[in-house]
Amino acid sequence: MDRKVDMLAASLESLTTSVNSILQHLQLPVPSPKPPQPSPASSTPSHSRPSSPAGSHASTTPAASDTSDQRQPKLKPPPMYSGEDPKVDVSDWVTCMQAYLGSFVCLQVTKVGTILGRLERTALKWCTSFAAKQNQPMDEWAQQLKVEGLPQPLRDRFADREQARKAADKIMLLGSRKFEGSLSKLYSMFESLTATPGLEMSESDQLTHFLRAAPPDYSIALYSQGHKDWRSFGKAALDLESRLKVQEPSEGRRRPSSRGQRRKKGALLAADAGSDSDASQCGSPPSETASGSAVEPAVLALAENLAAMFKGKFNKDSSNKNSASQKGKGKGRATSPQAQRPNLPRDEDDSQTFADLFLSLQEKKKHKSDLILLRPSILGARIEGLLDCGATRNFISPKAVSKLHPDGRLVKLQQPLEVRIRDSSTIRITFAVKNLPVIFDKQEKVRQRLNFYVFPNVPFDLVFSMQWLEATNPRIDWQIPRVELPDCRGDYRPCVLADEYHPVSSCFCMRAHEFLQLSRQTAHTRLFIAYVKQTGVDVAPCPSPIQQVLDRYPDRMQEPTRLVHRQTRHRIELLLGAVPPKGRIYRMSPAELNELMRELETLTNKGWIRPNTSEFGAPVLFVPKGNGEFRMCVDYRGLNKITRKSTEPLPRIDDLLDMVQGCTIFSKIDLKFGYHQIEMAEGDVHKTAFKTRYDTYEYLVMPFGLCNAPGTFQTEMNRILRPYLDRFVVVYLDDIVVFSRSVEEHAQHLALVLQALHEAQYKINREKSSFGVTSVTYLGHVISGEGLAPEATKVVAIQDWPQPTTVRDARSFLGLASYYRKFVKNFSAIAAPLTDLTKKDTHFLWTSDCQ
Repeated sequence: MDRKVDMLAASLESLTTSVNSILQHLQLPVPSPKPPQPSPASSTPSHSRPSSPAGSHASTTPAASDTSDQRQPKLKPPPMYSGEDPKVDVSDWVTCMQAYLGSFVCLQVTKVGTILGRLERTALKWCTSFAAKQNQPMDEWAQQLKVEGLPQPLRDRFADREQARKAADKIMLLGSRKFEGSLSKLYSMFESLTATPGLEMSESDQLTHFLRAAPPDYSIALYSQGHKDWRSFGKAALDLESRLKVQEPSEGRRRPSSRGQRRKKGALLAADAGSDSDASQCGSPPSETASGSAVEPAVLALAENLAAMFKGKFNKDSSNKNSASQKGKGKGRATSPQAQRPNLPRDEDDSQTFADLFLSLQEKKKHKSDLILLRPSILGARIEGLLDCGATRNFISPKAVSKLHPDGRLVKLQQPLEVRIRDSSTIRITFAVKNLPVIFDKQEKVRQRLNFYVFPNVPFDLVFSMQWLEATNPRIDWQIPRVELPDCRGDYRPCVLADEYHPVSSCFCMRAHEFLQLSRQTAHTRLFIAYVKQTGVDVAPCPSPIQQVLDRYPDRMQEPTRLVHRQTRHRIELLLGAVPPKGRIYRMSPAELNELMRELETLTNKGWIRPNTSEFGAPVLFVPKGNGEFRMCVDYRGLNKITRKSTEPLPRIDDLLDMVQGCTIFSKIDLKFGYHQIEMAEGDVHKTAFKTRYDTYEYLVMPFGLCNAPGTFQTEMNRILRPYLDRFVVVYLDDIVVFSRSVEEHAQHLALVLQALHEAQYKINREKSSFGVTSVTYLGHVISGEGLAPEATKVVAIQDWPQPTTVRDARSFLGLASYYRKFVKNFSAIAAPLTDLTKKDTHFLWTSDCQ
């Protein structure tokens, strides 16, 4: 018996050693053997407790414990996924799950089970049903897919298919206007949107939208560095922002000693007084001037002294001395502060000059009324410029650069200029505008080509320096004020000042093409555009019985906002062997692109269009309306050529007009978005696809421009109003006329028509409709109790028609005139000379008979 126990103990020890070696190879924690718990009734035999040397296995050192016990990382598992919350992206959840499982060393079975265990509700039910379709239990189906293949079915089922399109729309929306938040927030939003899977937008388009959304100062300063994508530009902009950001000292920072401050302030003031030795001590290499801390206290001291000077803290004697010295130099010439300054090294001189300039410009902006501001003309626009004898160079603001669009005149400096201002921020000048044409007088005789440095945050559009004043030698009268500059012949001419410049205010009412021609000829300083549309005469209130009927259907006057399923659906039947037409994307103006984006967003929100990837694709263009707005039109001419024409007839207009004879009360109903209230057949939706700059879309409703659309709409109107047709209702497409002989009778008729439209869920355009009136304009005619008459505007169009010069012009005129032939006696005889001009093989000759 004892021998068998010894053999079993040896086998157990061998098995334990093997298991430990396997676990160490798999990098899993080695379980520590637990001593057997002896029962209280029995005692352990002495030969089953082998004695061990002291310290061999009785106690374990910390080092040995760390080596054998390799613990797993303690990570919180991802949250449960149900597939019901649209805010939780399935791709993000799968990525988090894969990262969580990657931190463990375990079998595929355990990993797959962990993924399935984190599913709940809809997601878990979907996995169960999907596995049932494969005729397999869920665990076996998941084991076959493994960890690498299981996330893909989840993405296919729960991923937002419109995520890429929505991200592209958000990017384009950001690029349509300047971003109001911080640059870092804009960068974060672009980083999140561009990381969307399936985003179809080129790097150049992403860069374009980022440039449009970014602040203009950064776009001007960085656009010429050759950035190929938005990330490199964004990082450069963030780096520039961090260098320009105000760095306020923390409370715990140690302040410099007062002795050192007094010593450096004294040295700086001595330099201003003309000491060469102290000036040499203030000199420093360019690198230290730009970013070193050795020069910073000196610049800060200069800024404080200058600020005190602007606030009037210097004594009056020094100011009087300065004014006396300026008067002694001569009249009409402003002395330069550079003449009183010692010969400092160039970089230190630039640093102090720019600091001086920045502070002085900020102070002068507060007292703008006391300054002399020029109003020169540059590239067709007039902007303000300050005469500043304290500036050593000509400067221009980034805002003025954006306004002027100097094109190729904006160049990057090979050696950028940097300066620290009073608030410890650094201003870096990296761009200049070369050979900018400037016109100073009204007669355009004083012309100069000047160079300007782009100075960020400068409070004026232009700053004319002392160098320019010395070179041009202007005549300045400070009392009037008046500034004169010499022209090319040396004759002095008065410059246009900001105070005396008053732009000519004029108001014109013109067409779009006339305005375009005028804007090309005239450079407008300020322009306001107002769209003018004709307003009709106030409509008389409806009779009380009719108004009561209208009050019963207020919902019919609202805007249609969704897709309504009806019995009638439009179908597009193509000719046998027809090839889908290929459209192209037309070029559009910025105003048209804004209208296109707005129209696409409106139609998408209403559920009338959706993205499409079919082989069809008609082009899109815009047609101006009479009120100055744009109408989006889809050019379906290519699709109409290969479409089988339907045989659904339209009613004759003469028959419709004959039905209303003898009636005195009328109501005209115009349907809102009539065609768009009819649904497309499911199999023909892809044929309505149209291409835009942003994406390809397809109509879920019947669009305008299809050849068979009028017949489909007329059939639908005849279906819902068939019991009342030709009794008290006539319908031509989306124009409905209700006619009666009395107000009471008309209220009953109108109630029946509105009830039919309500049951069919059609919306009414209240602005174009009229109810209970004695006369109504319908299909180019005026219908009233007195009979039928032609519409006045059409008569005026015929009378003012220009003389035809071609056969086509003659046919157009005859087409309009013959529409009203019933009102002209012997019309065919009168129009015979014009008819002869349209005959084949007839020479077009306009005679007095034709006139």
